Amino acid sequence: MASCVAGSIPSTSRQRLRASDPERLRGRIVETFRRERQVVTRVAGIRVKAGFESMRRHGVCLPVALAVFIILSILSVSTGMEVSAHAEIERTTPAQDSILAAPPENLQFWFTERISTDPSPPTIIVFDEDGNQLETTALTIDPNDPRHLTVEVSGFSTGTYTVSWTVQSADDGHTLSGTYGFRIGTGRAPGAATVSGEQPAPWAVALRWLTFLGAGAAAAGLLWIAFSALVDSDRQHARRGAVAMAGAVLALGATVLEPILQSQFPPEGVTKPSLSEAVAGLPNPWWLRPAGLAVAIGALAVMHFYRNKPVWKPIGILGSLGALAALLGLALTTHVAAREEWNLAGKLSASLHELSVGLWAGGLLLLAFAWPRGVEEGEGTTGKDAVRQFSRIATVLAPIGILTGIVNSGLVLPSLDSLWESTWGKVLIGKVVILVPVMVLAARHHLWLRKHLERLGSALRSTVRLETALIAAVVLGGSILALSAPPSKSTGEVTSIDLAAPLTGNEQAAEAVHLIMSPMRAGQNEIRVNVGLISPEGGGEVIPVERVRLDLISLNHEADIRDLELVQDPETGDFVSEGIQLTLNGWWEIDVLVRRAGLEDQVVPFFVLIPDPNINGFDAPSFDGTSADAEQLFEQGLQDLTGLETVHYTERLASGLGGVAISERTVNSGADGSEPSSLQTTSSIELLTIGDRTWQRPPGGEWIERTSIPVFPPSQWGDTYEGAQDFQLGRRVMVGDRIARVITFYVPETDSQIAAWYAWWIDEETGHLLNEAMVSRLHYMRWRFFDFNEPVRLLPPDTSATPQASPPASPVSADGTPPAA
Repeated sequence: MASCVAGSIPSTSRQRLRASDPERLRGRIVETFRRERQVVTRVAGIRVKAGFESMRRHGVCLPVALAVFIILSILSVSTGMEVSAHAEIERTTPAQDSILAAPPENLQFWFTERISTDPSPPTIIVFDEDGNQLETTALTIDPNDPRHLTVEVSGFSTGTYTVSWTVQSADDGHTLSGTYGFRIGTGRAPGAATVSGEQPAPWAVALRWLTFLGAGAAAAGLLWIAFSALVDSDRQHARRGAVAMAGAVLALGATVLEPILQSQFPPEGVTKPSLSEAVAGLPNPWWLRPAGLAVAIGALAVMHFYRNKPVWKPIGILGSLGALAALLGLALTTHVAAREEWNLAGKLSASLHELSVGLWAGGLLLLAFAWPRGVEEGEGTTGKDAVRQFSRIATVLAPIGILTGIVNSGLVLPSLDSLWESTWGKVLIGKVVILVPVMVLAARHHLWLRKHLERLGSALRSTVRLETALIAAVVLGGSILALSAPPSKSTGEVTSIDLAAPLTGNEQAAEAVHLIMSPMRAGQNEIRVNVGLISPEGGGEVIPVERVRLDLISLNHEADIRDLELVQDPETGDFVSEGIQLTLNGWWEIDVLVRRAGLEDQVVPFFVLIPDPNINGFDAPSFDGTSADAEQLFEQGLQDLTGLETVHYTERLASGLGGVAISERTVNSGADGSEPSSLQTTSSIELLTIGDRTWQRPPGGEWIERTSIPVFPPSQWGDTYEGAQDFQLGRRVMVGDRIARVITFYVPETDSQIAAWYAWWIDEETGHLLNEAMVSRLHYMRWRFFDFNEPVRLLPPDTSATPQASPPASPVSADGTPPAA
């Protein structure tokens, strides 16, 4: 039955997204992006669950033990999170949640189903971060690919933009809608990938790598010269100064090239920016790099031409601070520094990592390319002296760099699986593998200095260069990681859930009751209820609400909160209860009683999962163990469901953002000898499929015959629940006049669907599935099943008759509830 295809809301049969209320959706979008305009891409909020014990101060750690420590520590700080992608949209250009250097040429969409232009053409609305609507023109569908939509948009500048789209499927006639955002200018380094799965520009990786090594060599060289000014010879200073100057100039050149290449090689689908536009789009920390490197080059020049060695120390320290500022500019454009949660910790960890590894790598470069000739030239410092000097510093820098690298990885990786399943994680593993021989060589150098100080001579020089080459490879891996978008979760992005369900009784307008709840986890929760128009553009007025009362019923436990009276907020008109204590995790039914003047009271049921995955993350709902009785009842219900020959059901789909859609469907599998057939009815379309023919029409309109899509019979519905686990046995409840047992379970993510949580109401006498609720990625669905295996025949339309079930299906109320038998 309902399958949540990876990423968002499914698009087949019982797998539908909402027909959103455009005004409410627009208001929520505008407010959300006004509050969060500084960041578009979101890195998964993962708390570091395990601390690190202080490293004991030994001269050197065994490299194999260190490698094991690194890997185990990365695993210990990563928390499993489900990763998801979008279902109804395959991809967009620009990519969803991307950050661009310049305005895009147009917006392009690729959908999983063909796009219809009749009777409802696609709608694309673009808002800036202040809620102003941009002009859209030339909306076209690719004649060679009816799933590909392009729209021209004018008025782009720098800032955050929100795209709201609505299309009607030409396959099943259902209306799909959704939103996403992207940002133009500022936020990321040039050439960086902005969404998971994209690759950074090769030139960007190369330039960042050169900048890091060059700035590290400049910082290490300036410090080394400053603190050995009165000890080493002029020749040694000259060699170190030459390596430091070469590094600083190389880093400055690589830095300056970034906006130039960004203007020449923009990402795919992005308008080629001018150099000034590329410069304007640079992140603020980027400017630390040219400024700091200019200071370093100036200090090296002064030390070269000004031979008064006693003043070299303050000049060298000042120049080294400039080079370190350049490294800081790199650190502050990483994914760790850009995270929203634990922002200060992320910035601190990223900065310590870049500075320590930069000085470590820079010192190795000085050893490799400015090796002291020693006694051969009458100098006081030999190669082994230099290694000894560097080794004392490296034993401090290396643990800091490794430890902060572990923390950074734990803050970025959204799940354990992503460590080996994502490109980002594989690069990280490769970086760790290369780091092992680096630590072996470092241990060799340190231990041999202790045991063979007099016999080493120039033998260390070749292994130091090998260590330098390997650490350069590690830095290259770090540059790739810094510019690659790590795997990220797409849950936990909202702070409250707005569930909607239609109300009846207002003949002038279509109304919906909204249940708004946060934070939807065990503990104190706020619930707000209001009534609004489903389609404000259709006109009409809301009938005033006089009273709202709640019954909260735990479906997993014998626990209820009954007759909870809500108080009306005089400012907003909402009915509010701020202190509801939900002490039990699991499924809850919330029955909302709405009293309006002159109308009968209406009770509208909602079904929620505590903790809610869309607010709290897809790893938040968890159940210990599984019930054998619940699993047996599930198998019984699944067997009955997939064996149905005919069935009638209703579907209520809420987006969690205020949108709602109701549909009604009759399905005949063809077991009675007729052709497989189905009839789907919504407020906007009727869709009839018989065998290899399909007809559709808006209500009261003309029938149009279209290419047929296969009927989705009950025998195929079982694929949705493949891999179901964590079965829990819930309460016995009344569904109409039937006694049903509630069971709940979880279906993990697969290649074809995202993770989802289900509740089933199974008639213990007949085994029929009477009621079903599901929570997934911004996807809250409820089904009611009835008329099991009742004779039904769907007839083709003609000029005088409307196709309908024969006999007609049971009448259904606005919220999808059939009458009690």
